[in-house]
This record gives sequence, structure tokens and C-alpha cells, in this order.
Amino acid sequence: MILSVIDCGLVQIAYYFDPEEAYCARGCLQSRGIDTIIHNEHHLAMAPWLRVALGGYRLLTFADFEVDARQALKSISTKNSIERLEHPSFE
Repeated sequence: MILSVIDCGLVQIAYYFDPEEAYCARGCLQSRGIDTIIHNEHHLAMAPWLRVALGGYRLLTFADFEVDARQALKSISTKNSIERLEHPSFE
């Protein structure tokens, strides 16, 4: 049986089209004790031209940490990335 990220209790908290930005956000959250996963990380490393088609590097965390993760990212984000956090197009 194949489980989706929703079945595992994961929620998307942000997405990025640059891998470096996604890795920095993940590092920030992990330093605060919030476990995260970058969805599509390996697919996009092998086929970077699919970044837009696959929704970018999607930052996921467990639903229990969603509020803390969003607050942590807002505290370090620029204006453009805050807009992405508040209005994610892929959920």
C-alpha cells in the first residue's frame, strides 16, 4: 500500500523554487527542534527543469508542528517568501 503525505500526517508549510532556500529553511526549523522533509528533493536534483511542474521544493512537517514552523519561518522570511507562506498554491 502506498501512503500519501496526507495519510502520514504531514502538511506543507512552504515551497521554494531554489534548493538553497529550501535547505536554509529546513535547517532553521531543525535547529528549533522541528522535524521537516523536503518533498521532491531528489526528483528536482535530477531534473531541475521540472521545478515549476512539480510545485518546487515543498517543505513538509508533521501537523503537530505546523503553527510553530510557520511562525519560525515568518520570523526569518523576506516579503516575497512570506507571501508564499501565506498563500501556498499546492497543498
